[in-house]
This record gives sequence, C-alpha cells and structure tokens, in this order.
Amino acid sequence: MDKVWQGYIDNTLSLDISLKDAYCQCYRIPSQWVELEDITLKEYVQKCTDFLEAAGYNLDTTPLKYLEDKFVSLEVTITAPKEYIDLSKSLTAIEKQIDACDVEHMKQQLITIRGEIEIAIRDMK
Repeated sequence: MDKVWQGYIDNTLSLDISLKDAYCQCYRIPSQWVELEDITLKEYVQKCTDFLEAAGYNLDTTPLKYLEDKFVSLEVTITAPKEYIDLSKSLTAIEKQIDACDVEHMKQQLITIRGEIEIAIRDMK
C-alpha cells in the first residue's frame, strides 16, 4: 500500500478511483488477482481518519505519519494463477542455469527459452 499512499499524497491518484484499481495501477497487477474492499480511495482515507478519531487522536494536531501507518497497514490478498507461479519458478530456474552455463551455444538456447517464458508471463497479465 506504500505506492498507493504515495499516489494519494502526490495527488497522482484520483480520490474517486476504487482502492482496488489504485492498487492494481500502482503495482501493475491484474485486477482479477486482487481482493480488496469495494470502496474508493477517498472512502478508504475517511475510514482511516475515522479510526484515528475513534482512537482519541485530534486530527488537527496528529502527525501525518499516524494516518500513513494506518493507511499502509491494509492487507491485500493477491492470488496469482498457478500457471503464472509455475512459469515464474521456471524462469528463475532457467536464469540460474544461464548464469552457471559455460557453453555459449547452450547458453543461447536457454536465453531463448527464458524469452519465451517471459512473453508467456507478460501475456497472462
């Protein structure tokens, strides 16, 4: 949530954007992978300030850091498809093999396979 907070502070995110869309935009994650409450950024900020007020904080004198801490504490559930996870693991394994490979021809084949896996991963997003 750090990037969403920064977008809120920098005013680069619209207050009317859904929290889920803001998260997906900031972290470049497909929205179907993300589970978040269906509220706007503005509504979430209001929930955070309401929480602080209910806890006894005076918002006129409370440092912004308290709001930031509450804001970024939101837990986001991300569920990537099994195929994406498997391809990512394969990509990591191939990159390790490329680094350990001394034979140029074999290294080039592994680089080609890595490229194909990267394309498959990118297409899944």
